[in-house]
Amino acid sequence: MRVVIGHSARGAEMFRTTTRTARTNARWCWLFGAMILAACSDAAQGMGSPGVLVRADPASAADCPYGGSVVSSGLDRNRDDTLQDAEITTRTPLCNPVPTPLQLVVRLVAEPPDAHCSAGGTAVQSGLDDNRNGQLDDAEVSHVDYLCREALLTRFAPEPPGQHCLAGGLVFFAGRDRDGDGMLQDREIEITEFECGDVLSRDVTIHAEADVAALANIRAITGTLLIRFTSIRTISLPRLEHVGGALQILDNVQLTGLALPALHDVDGDFVLNADGLRTVECPRLQRVGRFDLELISLQDLSGFPALSEVDGNVQINKMVVLVSGDLPPSSIGGDVSITANNALVHIAWNLLDRVGESTSATTLGCRWWTCR
Repeated sequence: MRVVIGHSARGAEMFRTTTRTARTNARWCWLFGAMILAACSDAAQGMGSPGVLVRADPASAADCPYGGSVVSSGLDRNRDDTLQDAEITTRTPLCNPVPTPLQLVVRLVAEPPDAHCSAGGTAVQSGLDDNRNGQLDDAEVSHVDYLCREALLTRFAPEPPGQHCLAGGLVFFAGRDRDGDGMLQDREIEITEFECGDVLSRDVTIHAEADVAALANIRAITGTLLIRFTSIRTISLPRLEHVGGALQILDNVQLTGLALPALHDVDGDFVLNADGLRTVECPRLQRVGRFDLELISLQDLSGFPALSEVDGNVQINKMVVLVSGDLPPSSIGGDVSITANNALVHIAWNLLDRVGESTSATTLGCRWWTCR
């Protein structure tokens, strides 16, 4: 069976019109669809899920005892780009580590003989290591303990003629002051030595009047003679002619008289410092290493009528009642310092040789200074 479709001009026109209408409707449909898609896209952006926000705050002491931060997160439900407290869903403390406790550190320092340890010892210093460098610095010392050595004490006594010294002499004792009473007891004696005859080849320290009596027959001391911190009122060494070291009388506030009638020379320093000393008799003393008078109550220097040679410096200081500083013809190898002697009005020396580089006579009241 065959079907034939007829064809005419009017039919063709109708076909073309129908075709154009279909194409136009398709374009409008596409445009309308795009608009709907765009509207849906905008709605999706304005009405979608809220974003996630994060913030960090300083941690409280309850959260972090040694400081730190708390990190909080949550949804930005009100879309203000700020995480409000009500929006927080998680919070995580990030704390600083627990600090290591400061360590107590200690150091040992040698302590010289002083008020803390009369014989010296060790200072044990301690404190917290604030800068954590593992050692105790000066600024970190908060406490000091002292470990003192036991003081070595001496004493001596006359040794009669016998098996130790045929013609007699002195016996010297030494030992540590174990009981700390400042006196060498018999039970503390560790060393016993004998010096026979009238020459002592050692340093000698006088502690008491018994020591002065024991030295009554001694002619020479090759070491130093020291008299310090005693309650002795008068000292007389009638046979002493020579001191090879220094002769020092220091801080003896009760001492009023000194008699050294045979003393000829002192190789070291001749030092007198005793507030109450009012009389000095050294009629034969000709030479000393250094001549130092301070804080003694002499009105003049007539107790040194033969002093003619001073190898070192001369110092006459703070002698509040000294009126005249006259000395015999002298040779002085060092400097001269005469200061703070409020009552001094006259000084006259005949210098046979020379005076050292500087001479000071600031005597606070001296009206006559003569060097011939």
